[in-house]
Amino acid sequence: MKKKSHLFRNIILFIISALFLLSFSYYIYTTYSNIEMSSEYDISKISTSNNSVSTTTNLDISNMLEDVSNCVVGISKIKSHSTSIFSTSSLNDLGIGTGIIVSNNGYILSNCHVTGEKFSTCYITLENGNTYDATVLWCNSELDLSVSKINASGLNYVKFGDSSKIKSGETVYAIGNPIGYEFRRTITSGIISAINRTIKIEENNSVSYMTDLIQTDASINPGNSGGPLILSTGEVIGVNSVKITSAEGIGFAIPINVVKPVIEKIVSTGAFDEAYLGIYAYDKETTPYFSSTNVPNGIYIAHINKDSPAYSSGIKIGDIITSIDDNKRIYSIATSTPRLLKPFLNIKYSLDVHNSHPLLFNSILMSYYNIPTSLMDKIYPIYEKIYTSNVESHNVRPFLRKTLITNNIEEENIKSIPIDVLYYMYLTSMGLFWDVTIPKEMVDEKNLLRSDIKVLMFREVFYSKKLTARGKEYAKIFAKEFPNVYTVVLDSKRENRTKLANDMMKIESELFGKILVELYAKKFKVISIHDAIVVLDVKQNEKCTEEVVKQVMTDVYRKYGLHPDISVDYYGKECMEDRGRR
Repeated sequence: MKKKSHLFRNIILFIISALFLLSFSYYIYTTYSNIEMSSEYDISKISTSNNSVSTTTNLDISNMLEDVSNCVVGISKIKSHSTSIFSTSSLNDLGIGTGIIVSNNGYILSNCHVTGEKFSTCYITLENGNTYDATVLWCNSELDLSVSKINASGLNYVKFGDSSKIKSGETVYAIGNPIGYEFRRTITSGIISAINRTIKIEENNSVSYMTDLIQTDASINPGNSGGPLILSTGEVIGVNSVKITSAEGIGFAIPINVVKPVIEKIVSTGAFDEAYLGIYAYDKETTPYFSSTNVPNGIYIAHINKDSPAYSSGIKIGDIITSIDDNKRIYSIATSTPRLLKPFLNIKYSLDVHNSHPLLFNSILMSYYNIPTSLMDKIYPIYEKIYTSNVESHNVRPFLRKTLITNNIEEENIKSIPIDVLYYMYLTSMGLFWDVTIPKEMVDEKNLLRSDIKVLMFREVFYSKKLTARGKEYAKIFAKEFPNVYTVVLDSKRENRTKLANDMMKIESELFGKILVELYAKKFKVISIHDAIVVLDVKQNEKCTEEVVKQVMTDVYRKYGLHPDISVDYYGKECMEDRGRR
């Protein structure tokens, strides 16, 4: 009886507890149902709103990355046998690097180790699968940067950012072709881990250093080299170049500011001439690897080439250059990269020799046909007279020899000189060589810039070791116009195909060495860049007028039997104003 009463009591307690829980659950349900229906506390709306914001942001980034991806190309040194190196029918072992389209008319930025050296050929495949032959127009192995050109137009191209303003912790994206075509245009993300990094490169039993790099943890693999490093704004702030293979998430990109001036020059003119000082130097990042000297800022001179502008100016090994003209500080070697040198040095103006290398070949022709310098001194004034008479260039050839004889040049002296040789000398001396040899009709037909054709023709005619398929085409054009000149070219390269190039570069070095000596004797501060004299905008050059420099250059060239056509380019503000008044 006692057990039954206990059982009955437990049943009653269970029923009461169940009723209580049911009532409490109903209360909770009705309370939160009312809250959910309230606009003030509408949790679903708040959640949806947040998702909407996030989706929009992600969509913007996705669209940006897609736009930039369309400006990323594949680069190979091997030509595919299919229509696209990205197709499954392509060679599986085709090595592919990455490039960035930087203009609508086919200029491509990449790494030097991806494209090969200057004037080499590579093959570039666009996002749509079209493959083009490309010529490397500029390549700097120390910077590991290159610019190539394809024959295309109407291309999408990237937008450059300012790499000097980036900070550690910023989100970045890398786009490239890691491992090859199978993973083409792969996008990875990360952050900027550090800036102004210096790394040691050991390759082929040699050691070098890359400075002022952007470190990122965005995944970079072989094949990514030459691809863009991008901010979330879509601006390219670096060119991916190096990865530490012994660690994960440590890659490096070259700041875009290093190459922007080079690209601007190449896109606008078709070429870029690097500055030459004749020094080997270390900055504060690399000096500790080679010297105990403390270099907080500036560059430490470790070596000087003899007969170089630096050598002639009195710079010595061990010097630390901290500024130029007292107001332009030097912090590292990066500040003296080729194109940045011009504004950095406060250039007043420069004097440039037109069609310099074709003109240099005149000295080879003079030796070949035994033409004395004294005879050329008599011929040049007649050339100038023909030029100023406004005779069309293509009409000069038919009566050139007759005109020379009429103007008191003895026939005996020139009868052995072929007419095309005399004509070649006329064009190069008057600065007309490229205008006549590469007429507008040819530029339009080839759909190339005149500068592109100039590079191809001159390389293949004068400097090539072995003619390429395209080179043969331009060699034929040259040979048809100047058959006897071309014969001398071939004879000069018969034993050693690089001899002619070396001989011409030696002539140019001798010319500008003597020009610099004479200008330095006048206490002028100038430097030479290939076939140009650059006059610095400093107090010592107040009397260094363009007329004085031009006369010195002309006199030195005349001693070699050459008649240079020299132009002046202005840089300083005052010079630009003066130019406008003339």
